[in-house]
Amino acid sequence: MPELVFNTAPPAEAVDYLQGKVVGGRFSFDWRDVAKEEHLASFVVAKAMKADLLADLHGGLLQAFWDGWTKERFVAELRPMLQAKGWWGKQRQSDPVTGEVRLVNLGSPRRLRTIYDTNIRMAHAAGRWERFMAAAATRPFLQYHHTPQAHPRQDHLAWDKITLPVGHAFWKTHYCPNGWGCKCFVTSLRVAEAVTGEDELQARGAYDQVAWKNRRTGETSLVPRGVDPGFDYNVGQARLAGLQPPAMSQAQREAVVSPRRPRTLPPLPAARPLPPGVEVRPDLPADPAALFDAFAAVLGKGEGEVFIDAAQVPVVVGRRMFEQHDLAGVSTGPKRGLDARAPLAEIFAQTLRDPDEIWHSLQQRQDGTSVLVRNYVAALDAADAGRALFVVSFHEGASGGVWMGSTAFGPGRRLEPRDQAARTSVGFRVGTLVYRRK
Repeated sequence: MPELVFNTAPPAEAVDYLQGKVVGGRFSFDWRDVAKEEHLASFVVAKAMKADLLADLHGGLLQAFWDGWTKERFVAELRPMLQAKGWWGKQRQSDPVTGEVRLVNLGSPRRLRTIYDTNIRMAHAAGRWERFMAAAATRPFLQYHHTPQAHPRQDHLAWDKITLPVGHAFWKTHYCPNGWGCKCFVTSLRVAEAVTGEDELQARGAYDQVAWKNRRTGETSLVPRGVDPGFDYNVGQARLAGLQPPAMSQAQREAVVSPRRPRTLPPLPAARPLPPGVEVRPDLPADPAALFDAFAAVLGKGEGEVFIDAAQVPVVVGRRMFEQHDLAGVSTGPKRGLDARAPLAEIFAQTLRDPDEIWHSLQQRQDGTSVLVRNYVAALDAADAGRALFVVSFHEGASGGVWMGSTAFGPGRRLEPRDQAARTSVGFRVGTLVYRRK
């Protein structure tokens, strides 16, 4: 594949990603010393142990962006500058982790090409993901493309033309680039002629993992087979996840003014009968996959697919709303008390599909940070379950810049309408009322 050449102004999102990195706040002797998420905030080059060296390299990359430098132009411009500072060729350096003095490679044409290629591609990947999220309502599918090579990586070739919803878990670990020198790329689609099924994903090795031990830290982790360690994450999603609102000094309150932020809450709507095809399902097991299957059958959207809500806002649905997650968004198993929620899976889908109200608020989390929350409230007569009020919640800040399903349940105690009404109003009818069913 030809090297990257810019014939127009570079995408603003890609420039923002690279320009926003801190230079000189983090150093590393070995690339394995720096966690992949640390690269989101810090500009780091292995064995460049002085701030002025990092500033030269970082500035050269930005110049390459703005002026459309080729890889060879980047090498030609940076080489004399680095040579003048003594960062070139093989030299003896002390490893700050082990104390060992070793003969190591510093600057070289090959290293500069790798620095250029990796940083430019990662910046473009972060920028593209931001644009994918902005267009998710109209272009809800992504497709993987392998670029023809004389000696292709067979794993990457096997993923060619995989087509999945933008919220599918595959993109968390296989979003390009997937290794040193990887030239694969992803495009968005308005309509997917054939979405890749789970059986085919399994056959193509999309879920295969291998153990990798970081010999610098001693830690062992699982990485997708075919993805180089350090590239096994979605740089765009990770970057957007870090762009969270700052911590609040106090919790969200409902006493605010304006028609959309009422000082006095509007009365709860009367419960509507359940529509045909939606019922209490006591037969459903307390299993996230089974519950989401029932939920998806009513909503008409599958795992990771985009649903346009009643306020015309795109949200991504998935089994995660029935799973427990840590603050990093990683599943830690089924939600607590899922057995009590299991019979309500179809009603939760109806709550999202046709809510009575949608509330948008900024909420404080346990670690002091904040997250944007979107609560869907519906009054539906589910006498068999002893409930008439239901809530489905979506979070934005910790989910890569797009609304992701967080939880679903019936507030309050069974067979106690007054308690259900109080808990729904106090806990979930807060913030801004962005939609009310007529």
